[in-house]
Amino acid sequence: ENYHSLQAQTGTTSKSGVGIYVHNSLNFIPRPDLNFKYYEKDSEEFQGLWVEVVQEKSPNVIIGTIYLHPSQEIANFNKALDTTFKHLSKEKGKLIAITGDFNLDLLKYGQDKKVTIFLNQMFENHFNPCITEPTRIIDINEPSLIDIIFINFPCHIFSGNFTRKDFL
Repeated sequence: ENYHSLQAQTGTTSKSGVGIYVHNSLNFIPRPDLNFKYYEKDSEEFQGLWVEVVQEKSPNVIIGTIYLHPSQEIANFNKALDTTFKHLSKEKGKLIAITGDFNLDLLKYGQDKKVTIFLNQMFENHFNPCITEPTRIIDINEPSLIDIIFINFPCHIFSGNFTRKDFL
């Protein structure tokens, strides 16, 4: 209730797929030119869904949500991100937030090659993580940071949540 539901891109398993709910008070347009979906041989899968919030007195905000399957090989995902970043680089002056379940544990930066490549790619494209503490703890010895928000702008962040004033 009170939200527009963008049709989720479903994956091949019950735990995959993405969707976005946008509050009725916001003016938005879907951005299918930025969407991506990839599936190959039961081992590689990822999806991305994008929307642009149109604002009269502030820069527009492009928001994407991504799901990356845990068994994903990073090369195809990086190619999809590179293509998306090329499109986003043409969006001058717009604020961009990328959220999702990346299944890449940022706490393993420098230890896990896939994580290091991914995070370096985000930094190279001027995206910084808003969440730097574990988002999932299986037990006290296994914290992970796989549910992440990246932004290309400074804002007031409290535990990974944006406040409306960050965009106005």
